[in-house]
Amino acid sequence: MHPRPLSGLLLITCGLAALAYHCMRWTTSGTTLDLNLAVFNHDCPLLIPLPPIIGLVSFATGTPLLLSGRPKPF
Repeated sequence: MHPRPLSGLLLITCGLAALAYHCMRWTTSGTTLDLNLAVFNHDCPLLIPLPPIIGLVSFATGTPLLLSGRPKPF
């Protein structure tokens, strides 16, 4: 597969994923205080909101890239 349709397929899947999941969430953990007898840890949740325009633009950009790899009819 050529790079242009492959990048179009990647943009389409990322665009659909951005429309399906409205935000990216993950949790980081770290050590707050480390004593000899006890270790205190903390968890910090992180959230990055994804506006729907990102998914729409990604889908609209990936569609022509995917269709540009089709063989030309005679």
